[in-house]
Amino acid sequence: MPALNVSRTTSIAQPIARVRDHLIDFRQWPKWSPWLCQERDAELRFHGETGAIGSGYAWDGKRVGAGEMQLRSYTDERIVFSLTFLKPWKSQAMVAFELTEQSNTETEATWSMRSSLPFFLFFMRKSFENFVGMDYARGLRMLREHLETGDVNSHIVLADDVRSLPGCHYVGQQASSTLAEMPIVMEQAYAALSQHMQDQGLQADGPAFCHYTRMDMMRDRWIYTMGIPVKATKDAANLAKRDDLHRCAYVEHTGSYMHLGNAWATVFSAIRSRAQKHDRRAGGVEVYRQAPSEGSVNATTDIYLPLK
Repeated sequence: MPALNVSRTTSIAQPIARVRDHLIDFRQWPKWSPWLCQERDAELRFHGETGAIGSGYAWDGKRVGAGEMQLRSYTDERIVFSLTFLKPWKSQAMVAFELTEQSNTETEATWSMRSSLPFFLFFMRKSFENFVGMDYARGLRMLREHLETGDVNSHIVLADDVRSLPGCHYVGQQASSTLAEMPIVMEQAYAALSQHMQDQGLQADGPAFCHYTRMDMMRDRWIYTMGIPVKATKDAANLAKRDDLHRCAYVEHTGSYMHLGNAWATVFSAIRSRAQKHDRRAGGVEVYRQAPSEGSVNATTDIYLPLK
């Protein structure tokens, strides 16, 4: 069967022993799991004493599927888990954390997975490695924050109904980047747009937004337009227009911008569970209730995913 191999690494400002003890305590996992954050009310069942070989937890949810993880072995530098998926299809994987002490207060953590796909999904191998890799990157950001601060600043509210997003006239700037490059690109673009509006004497007529027109997760290439709505008047020349979006899945995210991927993962898993389809031609939109220049610590962002 087609093999899957995924690995992602981060540095955590905590001693190696604390990182290890955190990882072998399964009751800590729901606080930073990149999957369980998408469905906080999924059923969880824990078994075994903390740190005991064979201890673990099982989950069952409408969007995150069902499965079980168990602790198989651990040393100071390596922790090994077995992972069994029951839904949406059955499969097994071996998961490991490699821990390297950088100093008394700094640990490098590498999260890896070895698994395989059903043969009939061989053509999806690269996609699955990319998707799981993005999940691991989100999870490591949350693990690092939880260990360093005691919390994860990411709160998600998923709407059950379909929402609409009115169109607007705006001043904007187009860009293309990788996911890692995006924060810097956006920071520079919104600063330039704000300066342009000040120079032209334009007033904002709504919150800033980012309209993703191409989201290529396979190649990590994102094409998007950053915009600030303004009133269309005869004196306001060269304005662009964003059309109405009438049928959208919607999720609200409050917290750090670096965790916005949690909200996107939630809305995509939601439409899959509802048998809805993303209108890729329409992309997706983030609307920032606070100006991006005001910082991202406690920002609320509205995400609209157009549906067919």
